[in-house]
Amino acid sequence: MGGFTRYPQVTLNVRVSETEFPSRVYQSTLPLGGTQPLTFASVFEGPISVDVSDNLGRGGRASAVVPPDGQPVSVKVRLT
Repeated sequence: MGGFTRYPQVTLNVRVSETEFPSRVYQSTLPLGGTQPLTFASVFEGPISVDVSDNLGRGGRASAVVPPDGQPVSVKVRLT
């Protein structure tokens, strides 16, 4: 079985959208099971939405609020 992979490589596509002004969008990818948190710098304070999808057709969405004092925000998204 040299070189045979039983499971496909799964990649997560992450999109963070500011839902109010200045309404910027940030995108990145992450391998499934990655141990590092995915960090987006310079997201403006206020409400955001986080959309995650993978290359197997699963997806999920969550929302959060970035505080005005620059504190980090942790958002968990469940794929279904």
